[in-house]
Amino acid sequence: MRVLHLYRVMNRLESQIHFLHVLKDSKAQATRALLASAEDVLIKAIVECAINTLIRIYKLTIEEKTS
Repeated sequence: MRVLHLYRVMNRLESQIHFLHVLKDSKAQATRALLASAEDVLIKAIVECAINTLIRIYKLTIEEKTS
């Protein structure tokens, strides 16, 4: 079940990869505007990644923790 769930998350991320790159490189005001117009699929993918990181399914490196 966990593998299937990870597969769905990866599919969501892959379908929104270009948007995520733009989001990563944008300034705060542009980020807010992009997220306001984002599709539900993108928001769900971001939330799932955040939850997985918080419950430590995905382990952050020291570099990722400090940036």
